[in-house]
Amino acid sequence: MNSYFDLHVHTTKGSSDSSLTPEALVNEAIRIGLNGVCLTEHGGWENKEEFSRFAKRQNFLLVHGLEITTEFGHIITIGLDG
Repeated sequence: MNSYFDLHVHTTKGSSDSSLTPEALVNEAIRIGLNGVCLTEHGGWENKEEFSRFAKRQNFLLVHGLEITTEFGHIITIGLDG
């Protein structure tokens, strides 16, 4: 069985270039057949515990990521808090 993930998505929770709330993002990802997403907000969530609480309430795989701006462009990270 194949699994489909989007490894670079944003919500209104941490990025100005998204119009989706975290809840709407999960609903849309499920609607289009994804099995999970990596939320790579520009500023990250206010705190990782809040992200963890949100993720645990979903029947969907959510991975905490961060999009960091560098002098060379944007870098997608997984596992960093800042």
